Amino acid sequence: IPVIDQYKFYCINKSYLDFNDMITRTISLFKNRKDIADKFRRKYVYILVDEFQDVNNLQVEFIKLLLTKENQLFCVGDDWQSIYGFRGSNVDYIVNFDKHFNESETIKLSINYRSTEHIVGASNEVIKHNKFKVEKDVQSNKKSSSKVHIHAGKGETENIDYSVRQVRE
Repeated sequence: IPVIDQYKFYCINKSYLDFNDMITRTISLFKNRKDIADKFRRKYVYILVDEFQDVNNLQVEFIKLLLTKENQLFCVGDDWQSIYGFRGSNVDYIVNFDKHFNESETIKLSINYRSTEHIVGASNEVIKHNKFKVEKDVQSNKKSSSKVHIHAGKGETENIDYSVRQVRE
């Protein structure tokens, strides 16, 4: 708490805003000044949100404040890549997208163009045990003769030595 209080005091003293401040103040502005909110709602016909799996509650509230019947929201994301829960992201927004955004359509892209079939297959095996996900069958378009190797050395030095040998090979 003392660190947070010092951070807030520092930001106020320097007239600094952090990312959350920008969002919370914009939300407050839109809620208190309909004329300003309407100006921005009319200005943006298409709203694109990338890495949607990492949005938090404030960001979704802001997005919803921008939406009208006349504009369109397009989100790109992968619930399997959600890693920012520790900083407040809420993967439920992408897992249950249609519940949060009515009259929406979800298009699943199930071909991975980046990783080989063995890496994608191993990932599918790990992720299939996650109960909170969008069901999809991800495949790779890249073939490979290299398999996924699992190594558990007896200590840090052994793991480093193994990794260095693999890289050199």
